[in-house]
Amino acid sequence: MPSVTASDIVLMKVGGGSLTGDAYYSLGAPLIGSLEELFPAVQPAQASSGYTDYACAVICNYASGTDGSFVGGRIYFSSQTSSPKTSIQVAVSGEANVTGGEFPFSVREAAPYELGLTFSSPSSIASAIELGNIDSGNFTLLYFKRIIEAGAMALNPDICTFVITNAVS
Repeated sequence: MPSVTASDIVLMKVGGGSLTGDAYYSLGAPLIGSLEELFPAVQPAQASSGYTDYACAVICNYASGTDGSFVGGRIYFSSQTSSPKTSIQVAVSGEANVTGGEFPFSVREAAPYELGLTFSSPSSIASAIELGNIDSGNFTLLYFKRIIEAGAMALNPDICTFVITNAVS
């Protein structure tokens, strides 16, 4: 029976880049465990007054064969942002393990319109958010929320790291 390897599971940023002309809205190269490429730099005006923005990403399962399901996936942050006045939260779409269609995200400053999203900042595998099973060739949507408190530093990049795993402990 084929097994899923780490290289089969790829996280890619998503959005409407062709509609907005903003590279941070586009489906891009795989993100390697860091949100440095998912959010643009914190701008001075955002740092001064505070700001919240959102980003969408997909976890794709590129395993081959019908037995290549990513079972029991989880996500958590191994470190929060490099600024003490910014934080990242994540929510998993209720439309998990899908095969295609529109990505429901268009405006960076507006919360995703999907109902029932619960954003949190799990910091260990014990508190990790469950991703559900992702069959070969399918994906699951993730939404990220960046909260910049007033008085934060304008950083480029403002990095946090996360872990996607199917380990139980």
